[in-house]
Amino acid sequence: VDSGEIAWRQVLSCFLTVMNSSGFVSSFALFQGTWQKSLSRSASDIAWIGSFALFLGHAIGSACGYMVHPKYFRFLMIFGGFSVCLCIFLTSIYDDSYGYLVIVQGIGMGIGNGLLLAPCTSLISQHFVKRRKLALALYSCGAPFGGAMFPLVSNRHLKPMIGLKWTLRDIGCLTIFTSILAAGLASPRHVQREGPLIDLKAFRDPTYSLFTASTFFTFLGLYNVYFYLPIWWQTQLGVSEDESFFWLVICNCAGIVGRLVPALVTERYYWTFFMLYKLFIVLTMVCFWWPTQNNREAFIFSTVMYGFCANAAQSFYPTALWTLFSEARTDYRLIGARIGMTFLVGSLACLIGPPIAGAIMDYNDGKMLGPMIFSGIAIGLGCLLLGAS
Repeated sequence: VDSGEIAWRQVLSCFLTVMNSSGFVSSFALFQGTWQKSLSRSASDIAWIGSFALFLGHAIGSACGYMVHPKYFRFLMIFGGFSVCLCIFLTSIYDDSYGYLVIVQGIGMGIGNGLLLAPCTSLISQHFVKRRKLALALYSCGAPFGGAMFPLVSNRHLKPMIGLKWTLRDIGCLTIFTSILAAGLASPRHVQREGPLIDLKAFRDPTYSLFTASTFFTFLGLYNVYFYLPIWWQTQLGVSEDESFFWLVICNCAGIVGRLVPALVTERYYWTFFMLYKLFIVLTMVCFWWPTQNNREAFIFSTVMYGFCANAAQSFYPTALWTLFSEARTDYRLIGARIGMTFLVGSLACLIGPPIAGAIMDYNDGKMLGPMIFSGIAIGLGCLLLGAS
Protein backbone atom coordinates (compact mmCIF):
# COMPACT_ATOMS: atom_id res chain seq x y z
CA VAL A 1 0.00 0.00 0.00
CA ASP A 2 1.17 3.56 -0.86
CA SER A 3 4.32 2.43 -2.68
CA GLY A 4 5.76 -0.13 -5.02
CA GLU A 5 5.35 -0.91 -8.69
CA ILE A 6 1.88 -2.44 -8.34
CA ALA A 7 0.43 0.59 -6.53
CA TRP A 8 1.76 3.13 -9.04
CA ARG A 9 0.65 0.94 -11.94
CA GLN A 10 -2.89 1.52 -10.72
CA VAL A 11 -2.36 5.26 -11.03
CA LEU A 12 -1.21 4.84 -14.65
CA SER A 13 -4.14 2.53 -15.38
CA CYS A 14 -6.64 5.04 -13.99
CA PHE A 15 -4.86 7.91 -15.79
CA LEU A 16 -5.36 6.20 -19.16
CA THR A 17 -8.95 5.35 -18.29
CA VAL A 18 -9.83 8.92 -17.33
CA MET A 19 -8.02 10.23 -20.41
CA ASN A 20 -10.27 8.12 -22.65
CA SER A 21 -13.49 9.01 -20.85
CA SER A 22 -13.44 12.41 -19.14
CA GLY A 23 -10.68 13.64 -21.45
CA PHE A 24 -12.80 13.15 -24.54
CA VAL A 25 -15.75 14.92 -22.89
CA SER A 26 -13.46 17.79 -21.80
CA SER A 27 -12.71 18.38 -25.48
CA PHE A 28 -16.38 18.51 -26.53
CA ALA A 29 -15.87 22.12 -27.64
CA LEU A 30 -14.10 20.54 -30.60
CA PHE A 31 -17.54 19.38 -31.79
CA GLN A 32 -19.81 22.12 -30.42
CA GLY A 33 -19.18 24.63 -33.19
CA THR A 34 -18.82 21.95 -35.88
CA TRP A 35 -22.20 20.37 -35.14
CA GLN A 36 -23.87 23.80 -34.87
CA LYS A 37 -22.77 24.62 -38.42
CA SER A 38 -23.32 21.23 -40.06
CA LEU A 39 -26.69 20.55 -38.41
CA SER A 40 -27.91 24.17 -38.32
CA ARG A 41 -28.94 23.77 -34.68
CA SER A 42 -28.71 26.14 -31.74
CA ALA A 43 -25.89 26.05 -29.20
CA SER A 44 -28.30 24.73 -26.57
CA ASP A 45 -29.43 21.85 -28.79
CA ILE A 46 -25.87 20.72 -29.51
CA ALA A 47 -24.86 21.08 -25.86
CA TRP A 48 -27.32 18.33 -24.94
CA ILE A 49 -25.06 15.85 -26.76
CA GLY A 50 -22.06 16.62 -24.57
CA SER A 51 -24.09 17.08 -21.40
CA PHE A 52 -25.64 13.60 -21.74
CA ALA A 53 -22.14 12.12 -22.00
CA LEU A 54 -21.00 14.17 -19.00
CA PHE A 55 -24.07 13.26 -16.93
CA LEU A 56 -23.96 9.51 -17.58
CA GLY A 57 -20.21 9.32 -17.07
CA HIS A 58 -20.45 10.96 -13.65
CA ALA A 59 -23.63 9.16 -12.61
CA ILE A 60 -22.63 5.62 -13.54
CA GLY A 61 -18.97 5.98 -12.60
CA SER A 62 -19.50 7.63 -9.22
CA ALA A 63 -22.67 5.91 -8.04
CA CYS A 64 -21.69 2.35 -8.94
CA GLY A 65 -17.90 2.35 -8.79
CA TYR A 66 -17.54 1.25 -5.20
CA MET A 67 -19.58 -1.90 -5.90
CA VAL A 68 -17.27 -3.22 -8.63
CA HIS A 69 -16.19 -6.79 -7.87
CA PRO A 70 -12.59 -7.75 -8.73
CA LYS A 71 -13.89 -10.75 -10.68
CA TYR A 72 -15.53 -8.49 -13.27
CA PHE A 73 -13.05 -5.62 -13.05
CA ARG A 74 -11.10 -6.07 -16.29
CA PHE A 75 -14.19 -7.13 -18.20
CA LEU A 76 -15.87 -3.88 -17.18
CA MET A 77 -12.87 -1.80 -18.25
CA ILE A 78 -12.49 -3.57 -21.60
CA PHE A 79 -16.22 -3.46 -22.33
CA GLY A 80 -16.35 0.23 -21.37
CA GLY A 81 -13.37 1.01 -23.59
CA PHE A 82 -14.90 -0.97 -26.45
CA SER A 83 -18.19 0.92 -26.02
CA VAL A 84 -16.45 4.29 -26.15
CA CYS A 85 -14.42 3.24 -29.19
CA LEU A 86 -17.53 1.93 -30.96
CA CYS A 87 -19.38 5.18 -30.29
CA ILE A 88 -16.46 7.21 -31.65
CA PHE A 89 -16.49 5.11 -34.83
CA LEU A 90 -20.27 5.47 -35.12
CA THR A 91 -19.92 9.23 -34.64
CA SER A 92 -17.50 9.29 -37.56
CA ILE A 93 -20.24 8.02 -39.91
CA TYR A 94 -22.88 10.53 -38.81
CA ASP A 95 -25.39 11.49 -41.50
CA ASP A 96 -26.30 15.01 -40.36
CA SER A 97 -28.89 13.58 -37.97
CA TYR A 98 -29.18 15.35 -34.62
CA GLY A 99 -30.99 12.45 -32.94
CA TYR A 100 -28.31 10.03 -34.13
CA LEU A 101 -25.55 12.09 -32.48
CA VAL A 102 -27.53 12.42 -29.23
CA ILE A 103 -27.86 8.64 -29.02
CA VAL A 104 -24.33 7.72 -30.14
CA GLN A 105 -22.04 10.52 -28.94
CA GLY A 106 -24.23 11.55 -26.02
CA ILE A 107 -25.98 8.59 -24.44
CA GLY A 108 -23.84 5.75 -25.83
CA MET A 109 -20.52 7.37 -25.06
CA GLY A 110 -21.79 8.49 -21.66
CA ILE A 111 -22.61 4.91 -20.70
CA GLY A 112 -19.19 3.76 -21.93
CA ASN A 113 -17.50 6.54 -19.96
CA GLY A 114 -19.37 5.52 -16.82
CA LEU A 115 -18.30 1.89 -17.23
CA LEU A 116 -14.69 3.04 -17.59
CA LEU A 117 -14.82 5.37 -14.60
CA ALA A 118 -16.62 2.93 -12.30
CA PRO A 119 -13.53 0.81 -11.49
CA CYS A 120 -11.35 3.90 -10.92
CA THR A 121 -13.46 5.11 -8.01
CA SER A 122 -12.45 2.06 -5.98
CA LEU A 123 -9.05 1.06 -7.41
CA ILE A 124 -7.02 3.94 -5.94
CA SER A 125 -8.56 3.57 -2.47
CA GLN A 126 -7.54 -0.11 -2.46
CA HIS A 127 -3.84 0.67 -2.99
CA PHE A 128 -3.33 4.07 -1.32
CA VAL A 129 -4.04 5.36 2.18
CA LYS A 130 -1.51 7.97 3.31
CA ARG A 131 -0.72 9.18 -0.23
CA ARG A 132 -4.26 8.90 -1.53
CA LYS A 133 -4.57 12.63 -2.29
CA LEU A 134 -1.48 12.57 -4.49
CA ALA A 135 -2.59 9.37 -6.24
CA LEU A 136 -6.05 10.81 -6.92
CA ALA A 137 -4.53 14.00 -8.31
CA LEU A 138 -2.11 12.13 -10.58
CA TYR A 139 -4.70 9.85 -12.12
CA SER A 140 -7.26 12.66 -12.47
CA CYS A 141 -4.72 14.52 -14.64
CA GLY A 142 -5.89 12.18 -17.38
CA ALA A 143 -8.98 14.37 -17.87
CA PRO A 144 -7.20 17.64 -18.76
CA PHE A 145 -4.44 15.70 -20.56
CA GLY A 146 -7.02 14.08 -22.83
CA GLY A 147 -8.87 17.39 -23.11
CA ALA A 148 -5.65 18.94 -24.44
CA MET A 149 -4.43 16.02 -26.53
CA PHE A 150 -7.58 15.31 -28.55
CA PRO A 151 -8.08 18.89 -29.84
CA LEU A 152 -4.35 19.32 -30.48
CA VAL A 153 -4.00 16.10 -32.46
CA SER A 154 -7.28 16.35 -34.33
CA ASN A 155 -7.61 20.03 -35.19
CA ARG A 156 -3.97 20.94 -35.81
CA HIS A 157 -2.60 17.72 -37.28
CA LEU A 158 -5.06 15.05 -38.40
CA LYS A 159 -8.20 16.94 -39.40
CA PRO A 160 -6.52 19.25 -41.97
CA MET A 161 -5.01 16.21 -43.71
CA ILE A 162 -7.63 13.47 -43.54
CA GLY A 163 -10.84 15.18 -42.45
CA LEU A 164 -12.98 14.93 -39.32
CA LYS A 165 -14.40 11.46 -39.98
CA TRP A 166 -11.05 9.72 -40.36
CA THR A 167 -9.67 11.75 -37.46
CA LEU A 168 -12.41 10.31 -35.24
CA ARG A 169 -11.56 6.80 -36.43
CA ASP A 170 -7.90 7.30 -35.54
CA ILE A 171 -8.91 8.59 -32.10
CA GLY A 172 -11.12 5.51 -31.71
CA CYS A 173 -8.19 3.19 -32.42
CA LEU A 174 -6.06 5.05 -29.87
CA THR A 175 -8.86 4.79 -27.32
CA ILE A 176 -9.31 1.04 -27.57
CA PHE A 177 -5.53 0.46 -27.43
CA THR A 178 -5.10 2.54 -24.27
CA SER A 179 -8.20 0.95 -22.71
CA ILE A 180 -6.75 -2.54 -23.17
CA LEU A 181 -3.42 -1.31 -21.76
CA ALA A 182 -5.21 0.19 -18.74
CA ALA A 183 -7.08 -3.06 -18.12
CA GLY A 184 -3.82 -5.01 -18.25
CA LEU A 185 -2.13 -2.71 -15.73
CA ALA A 186 -5.01 -2.80 -13.24
CA SER A 187 -4.65 -5.10 -10.21
CA PRO A 188 -7.82 -4.94 -8.13
CA ARG A 189 -7.83 -6.38 -4.65
CA HIS A 190 -10.63 -8.43 -3.19
CA VAL A 191 -12.24 -5.99 -0.79
CA GLN A 192 -15.49 -6.97 0.86
CA ARG A 193 -18.17 -4.40 0.13
CA GLU A 194 -20.65 -3.62 2.85
CA GLY A 195 -23.41 -1.12 3.17
CA PRO A 196 -26.36 0.06 1.06
CA LEU A 197 -26.39 1.61 -2.38
CA ILE A 198 -28.42 4.59 -1.13
CA ASP A 199 -28.46 6.17 2.32
CA LEU A 200 -31.27 8.72 2.36
CA LYS A 201 -30.78 9.28 6.09
CA ALA A 202 -27.62 11.18 5.17
CA PHE A 203 -29.74 14.17 4.13
CA ARG A 204 -30.82 14.59 7.75
CA ASP A 205 -27.27 15.76 8.40
CA PRO A 206 -27.19 19.52 7.62
CA THR A 207 -23.47 19.45 6.82
CA TYR A 208 -23.84 16.68 4.26
CA SER A 209 -26.95 18.26 2.73
CA LEU A 210 -25.26 21.64 2.36
CA PHE A 211 -22.16 20.08 0.81
CA THR A 212 -24.30 18.11 -1.67
CA ALA A 213 -26.27 21.26 -2.58
CA SER A 214 -22.95 23.05 -3.04
CA THR A 215 -21.85 20.31 -5.43
CA PHE A 216 -25.01 20.71 -7.50
CA PHE A 217 -24.69 24.47 -7.98
CA THR A 218 -20.95 24.31 -8.58
CA PHE A 219 -21.28 21.64 -11.26
CA LEU A 220 -24.14 23.66 -12.79
CA GLY A 221 -21.68 26.36 -13.82
CA LEU A 222 -18.30 24.62 -13.84
CA TYR A 223 -18.31 22.84 -17.21
CA ASN A 224 -19.85 25.49 -19.46
CA VAL A 225 -16.50 26.95 -20.47
CA TYR A 226 -15.38 23.56 -21.83
CA PHE A 227 -18.31 23.61 -24.26
CA TYR A 228 -18.09 27.17 -25.58
CA LEU A 229 -14.53 28.46 -25.07
CA PRO A 230 -13.45 28.35 -28.77
CA ILE A 231 -16.71 29.99 -29.87
CA TRP A 232 -16.17 32.84 -27.40
CA TRP A 233 -12.60 33.39 -28.60
CA GLN A 234 -13.94 33.63 -32.15
CA THR A 235 -16.90 35.91 -31.43
CA GLN A 236 -15.28 38.20 -28.85
CA LEU A 237 -11.80 38.60 -30.37
CA GLY A 238 -12.32 37.47 -33.96
CA VAL A 239 -9.56 34.85 -33.93
CA SER A 240 -9.49 31.98 -36.41
CA GLU A 241 -11.04 28.59 -35.67
CA ASP A 242 -7.61 26.94 -35.45
CA GLU A 243 -6.35 29.48 -32.92
CA SER A 244 -9.51 29.22 -30.83
CA PHE A 245 -8.96 25.47 -30.44
CA PHE A 246 -5.37 26.16 -29.44
CA TRP A 247 -6.68 28.10 -26.42
CA LEU A 248 -8.88 25.15 -25.48
CA VAL A 249 -5.65 23.14 -25.37
CA ILE A 250 -4.01 25.80 -23.18
CA CYS A 251 -7.00 25.80 -20.82
CA ASN A 252 -6.69 22.04 -20.35
CA CYS A 253 -2.90 22.23 -19.98
CA ALA A 254 -3.39 24.72 -17.16
CA GLY A 255 -5.77 22.15 -15.69
CA ILE A 256 -2.97 19.58 -15.47
CA VAL A 257 -1.01 21.96 -13.24
CA GLY A 258 -4.22 22.73 -11.36
CA ARG A 259 -4.73 19.07 -10.54
CA LEU A 260 -1.19 18.59 -9.22
CA VAL A 261 -0.02 21.69 -7.35
CA PRO A 262 -2.90 22.09 -4.85
CA ALA A 263 -2.86 18.34 -4.16
CA LEU A 264 0.83 18.50 -3.25
CA VAL A 265 0.12 21.38 -0.87
CA THR A 266 -2.87 19.78 0.84
CA GLU A 267 -1.13 16.41 1.13
CA ARG A 268 1.29 18.09 3.51
CA TYR A 269 -0.84 20.73 5.20
CA TYR A 270 -4.38 19.24 5.06
CA TRP A 271 -6.09 22.42 3.80
CA THR A 272 -8.61 20.66 1.58
CA PHE A 273 -11.77 22.60 2.48
CA PHE A 274 -9.90 25.89 2.76
CA MET A 275 -8.38 25.46 -0.71
CA LEU A 276 -11.68 24.34 -2.25
CA TYR A 277 -13.49 27.37 -0.83
CA LYS A 278 -10.82 29.78 -2.12
CA LEU A 279 -10.87 28.18 -5.56
CA PHE A 280 -14.63 28.73 -5.80
CA ILE A 281 -14.16 32.38 -4.90
CA VAL A 282 -11.55 32.83 -7.64
CA LEU A 283 -13.72 31.01 -10.20
CA THR A 284 -16.68 33.23 -9.35
CA MET A 285 -14.57 36.36 -9.78
CA VAL A 286 -13.19 35.13 -13.12
CA CYS A 287 -16.71 34.37 -14.40
CA PHE A 288 -17.91 37.90 -13.65
CA TRP A 289 -14.76 39.69 -14.85
CA TRP A 290 -13.91 37.73 -18.00
CA PRO A 291 -16.87 38.71 -20.26
CA THR A 292 -16.31 42.41 -19.56
CA GLN A 293 -12.90 42.27 -21.26
CA ASN A 294 -12.26 42.44 -24.99
CA ASN A 295 -8.48 42.36 -25.16
CA ARG A 296 -6.24 39.40 -25.86
CA GLU A 297 -4.20 39.61 -22.65
CA ALA A 298 -7.30 39.44 -20.45
CA PHE A 299 -8.63 36.45 -22.39
CA ILE A 300 -5.33 34.60 -22.06
CA PHE A 301 -5.18 35.28 -18.33
CA SER A 302 -8.82 34.22 -17.81
CA THR A 303 -8.43 31.07 -19.90
CA VAL A 304 -5.38 29.92 -17.94
CA MET A 305 -6.81 30.90 -14.56
CA TYR A 306 -10.14 29.19 -15.20
CA GLY A 307 -8.48 25.99 -16.43
CA PHE A 308 -6.21 25.90 -13.38
CA CYS A 309 -8.88 26.61 -10.76
CA ALA A 310 -11.67 24.50 -12.28
CA ASN A 311 -9.49 21.40 -12.45
CA ALA A 312 -8.03 22.00 -9.00
CA ALA A 313 -11.56 22.19 -7.58
CA GLN A 314 -12.56 18.94 -9.28
CA SER A 315 -9.52 17.13 -7.89
CA PHE A 316 -10.38 18.27 -4.35
CA TYR A 317 -13.93 16.92 -4.29
CA PRO A 318 -13.17 13.25 -3.43
CA THR A 319 -10.70 14.17 -0.68
CA ALA A 320 -13.06 16.84 0.65
CA LEU A 321 -15.78 14.23 1.02
CA TRP A 322 -13.43 11.82 2.78
CA THR A 323 -12.39 14.64 5.13
CA LEU A 324 -16.04 15.48 5.79
CA PHE A 325 -16.90 11.89 6.69
CA SER A 326 -13.76 11.41 8.78
CA GLU A 327 -14.46 14.49 10.89
CA ALA A 328 -18.08 13.41 11.35
CA ARG A 329 -16.94 9.85 12.22
CA THR A 330 -19.32 8.40 9.65
CA ASP A 331 -19.78 4.62 9.58
CA TYR A 332 -17.32 3.43 6.92
CA ARG A 333 -20.01 1.13 5.48
CA LEU A 334 -22.05 4.21 4.49
CA ILE A 335 -19.24 6.28 2.96
CA GLY A 336 -19.44 4.69 -0.50
CA ALA A 337 -23.19 5.29 -0.73
CA ARG A 338 -22.88 8.91 0.40
CA ILE A 339 -20.08 9.73 -2.03
CA GLY A 340 -22.09 8.17 -4.84
CA MET A 341 -25.20 10.15 -3.88
CA THR A 342 -23.26 13.42 -3.83
CA PHE A 343 -21.83 12.93 -7.30
CA LEU A 344 -25.16 11.66 -8.61
CA VAL A 345 -26.73 14.97 -7.58
CA GLY A 346 -23.79 16.78 -9.19
CA SER A 347 -24.24 14.80 -12.41
CA LEU A 348 -27.80 16.13 -12.74
CA ALA A 349 -26.33 19.63 -12.78
CA CYS A 350 -23.88 18.52 -15.49
CA LEU A 351 -26.86 17.43 -17.57
CA ILE A 352 -28.69 20.77 -17.54
CA GLY A 353 -25.88 23.31 -17.03
CA PRO A 354 -24.36 23.54 -20.55
CA PRO A 355 -27.75 23.55 -22.37
CA ILE A 356 -29.00 26.36 -20.10
CA ALA A 357 -25.82 28.34 -20.78
CA GLY A 358 -26.27 27.63 -24.49
CA ALA A 359 -29.87 28.86 -24.43
CA ILE A 360 -28.74 32.09 -22.76
CA MET A 361 -26.00 32.47 -25.37
CA ASP A 362 -28.49 31.89 -28.22
CA TYR A 363 -30.76 34.57 -26.76
CA ASN A 364 -27.83 37.03 -26.61
CA ASP A 365 -26.66 36.41 -30.21
CA GLY A 366 -23.70 34.23 -29.24
CA LYS A 367 -22.17 36.63 -26.71
CA MET A 368 -20.46 35.19 -23.64
CA LEU A 369 -21.73 37.69 -21.07
CA GLY A 370 -24.98 35.88 -20.23
CA PRO A 371 -23.54 32.34 -19.94
CA MET A 372 -20.62 33.52 -17.81
CA ILE A 373 -22.90 35.48 -15.47
CA PHE A 374 -25.01 32.33 -15.14
CA SER A 375 -21.88 30.28 -14.38
CA GLY A 376 -20.63 32.86 -11.90
CA ILE A 377 -23.93 32.94 -10.01
CA ALA A 378 -24.09 29.13 -9.88
CA ILE A 379 -20.50 28.72 -8.66
CA GLY A 380 -20.96 31.60 -6.22
CA LEU A 381 -24.02 29.90 -4.69
CA GLY A 382 -22.00 26.69 -4.44
CA CYS A 383 -19.27 28.62 -2.65
CA LEU A 384 -21.73 30.07 -0.13
CA LEU A 385 -23.25 26.65 0.56
CA LEU A 386 -19.79 25.13 0.99
CA GLY A 387 -18.93 27.82 3.51
CA ALA A 388 -22.18 27.17 5.36
CA SER A 389 -21.41 23.44 5.53
